Amino acid sequence: MTAPTRIRYATLLLTVSAAASSALSGGVAAQSSQGSGELPAVVVEGAQPKKKVKKKAAPVESPAVVPAPEPTPTAKLPAESGGPNESSPGLNLSDKASSGSRLGLTPLETPASVDVISGETARERGQHSIVDAVTQNAPGFSSATIPVLGSAFSARGFVGNNSISRLYDGTRLYPGTGGTTSFPSNTWAVERIEVLHGPASVLYGDGAIGGIINVIPKKPITEGMFNEAQIFFDSNMTRRASLDSGGALSKDVSYRFNIGADASDGWVDDGDSKNLGVSGALRWQASPDLVFSLSHDYSNQEPIKYFGVPFRDGVFDKRTKENNYNVGNAFNEFQDSWTQFKTEWRASDALSFRSVTYYLDSRREFLNSEDYIWNTGVNPEVVDRFGLHILQDQDQIGNRTDMTLKTRFGSVGNETVVGFDINRANYARSASGYFAAPSVDPINPVPGVLSAPLIPRHQSELDQRSLFVEDRLVLNEYLSLVGGVRWDTSNVKKTDLQSAAGSFEDEFNSFNWRVGAVVTPVRGLAFFGQYAVATDPLDRPLLDYLKTTADFDLTRGRQIEVGVKQTLWNGAFEWSLSGYDIVKKDLTVLTPFFETVQIGQQSSRGLEASVGMELGGGWRVDANGAILKAEYDEFSYVDFSTFSIVDYAGKTPYLVPEKLANVWLTWAFAPRWQASAGAQYVGSAFENFANTVERPAYTIANVGLHWKPTDSATLDFRVKNVFDRTYAAYYRADPLSADDSVIQGWIAPPRTFEAALSVKF
Repeated sequence: MTAPTRIRYATLLLTVSAAASSALSGGVAAQSSQGSGELPAVVVEGAQPKKKVKKKAAPVESPAVVPAPEPTPTAKLPAESGGPNESSPGLNLSDKASSGSRLGLTPLETPASVDVISGETARERGQHSIVDAVTQNAPGFSSATIPVLGSAFSARGFVGNNSISRLYDGTRLYPGTGGTTSFPSNTWAVERIEVLHGPASVLYGDGAIGGIINVIPKKPITEGMFNEAQIFFDSNMTRRASLDSGGALSKDVSYRFNIGADASDGWVDDGDSKNLGVSGALRWQASPDLVFSLSHDYSNQEPIKYFGVPFRDGVFDKRTKENNYNVGNAFNEFQDSWTQFKTEWRASDALSFRSVTYYLDSRREFLNSEDYIWNTGVNPEVVDRFGLHILQDQDQIGNRTDMTLKTRFGSVGNETVVGFDINRANYARSASGYFAAPSVDPINPVPGVLSAPLIPRHQSELDQRSLFVEDRLVLNEYLSLVGGVRWDTSNVKKTDLQSAAGSFEDEFNSFNWRVGAVVTPVRGLAFFGQYAVATDPLDRPLLDYLKTTADFDLTRGRQIEVGVKQTLWNGAFEWSLSGYDIVKKDLTVLTPFFETVQIGQQSSRGLEASVGMELGGGWRVDANGAILKAEYDEFSYVDFSTFSIVDYAGKTPYLVPEKLANVWLTWAFAPRWQASAGAQYVGSAFENFANTVERPAYTIANVGLHWKPTDSATLDFRVKNVFDRTYAAYYRADPLSADDSVIQGWIAPPRTFEAALSVKF
């Protein structure tokens, strides 16, 4: 076993200012080294124009004045903007963010790294999906799955929704088989996205060693009326129509309604897709201190039926660039609905209560040939195809209730949240098994059909109960302490519909905690540090546990993080820098004999930096970067096929890029006109444990032009993948195999032209 490699933090601190530029130049250099038959490493895709919005500097809370709790923020209609208030471009260090703490702290007051991504900023940059909004705005996050299957992320050296939890409006979503989440689907109805870096189990339970992503939907507008409609087209024949409406129906009742529908022909053969999203919310101010809110969201997605192309002996063949190797009867359909009822009551200036009851229903069905192998062992060469048919039905019902008490002891202020979280998730899975589809010609594939009848496989039930406490002690205007504890118990009951011997019931318990401090020597400048302990499920979601893994211990992790944040000149300049060290123990691996064994330890250390600055003359820049070193410290098992010990100690975890960077530049060069350009760099990542299959680094770039012909109308023109490079944003390889010839790459869209017209009324 090898000892973990140590990062020299002092050296990294001196070089972090050059991280983004060196990462970008590294991507260009990587491209020039590619062979003529391989995918180029430099790439292009997405950024957009954005408005110049000034923000107020973060206030420093005095211990002598402890503010009373407030109801959930709702959008209002400022006369000067003609639209609802939203977070602005940049770090938003002064905005309250619920994801880093239940106490309603701003990122500047939180002893952790928290990003607040404005929904409006994401839309102006052309980031139509949650994946694009997160990976192109939050430092250190990258996508870790094929978009067809939903979304999953890599962050701080850890991968998947077991380690990076997904939330919707503060409520955690429990994924089933595959570990991907398909709801919500786009950014049209999003008010903001909050990203908490690092362990978050003390807030949201097991499954958050790498971080959390909390999507906050648009809220009712309590004053005035606001309406916005948009039509959108692009060169892939994508058509989209969207509507956003909100306002006050009476003195005490307000609403918000959003609808968006799109269809596309795609950029590959048989690449059509279509989606529909509808959401609505009502808010009733029953009294000055009591608010009731009811919301419902519905999403129906039929994503593109495209899983990439096979590489020939490990090398991309450009003749397959636009080929689709799926079968002719393929389909994907995701249906999600979410209903939530929220009560907020301010009993006094010092005491408040919140209660959220929710119900989520999700149905996902796939019939695809997803895996392709370029078979060079026969003449003529063919592509062998394999596929399956899966049906997932899942529902989740729960309640989260907490009480906030704010007190003062002399000159010391104190805030405490105490609450509980209970929920039940039911999950049923039917699957066909792994079927071979007819082999096809690599250059001119004939779709054919796949016959894969569904067979009921298993049903699972997850009951989760939690108690949590969080406290903030404001010792003086310079120092505050924030800590929390959470106890979780999860009961999993699984019924194997194929073999009674595979059924089981078991209980998993975890106790997680964190403690941190924030030092504010001057207004707007905060140094922070924290120690956190978190818990992950094993290699699969709790709802998909097997009897063979039921007796394993939950994976445990701990993090040490330190950093600094600052906002200056009324928010015109903001920056943050953080360093972390995470260790995760009791990993699992599925051996070649399909046996899951619990082994090993993984560690990750790195730096993350962000900056947002108004440069004057209409110029603004937003940039972030991350560098990390992740490795398996202890990772070995016996391979009984060869009667040998396989040891991955010292290897980099697969699907983990160790360098990431984003930069956005906007220029308001004339009244009502703004130009923008952006670039996203994603470092190389290994696709197997042995580190023999490597996805090259790539750069995504785009440009945009924003024009307001009238006060109420806006025209956006964008070009994504400006240089029309070909690249694979995701590879598929056997993580246990060292064979670097069996590779499948998901080829990202080519250069794409977009145009959108928005009208506010």
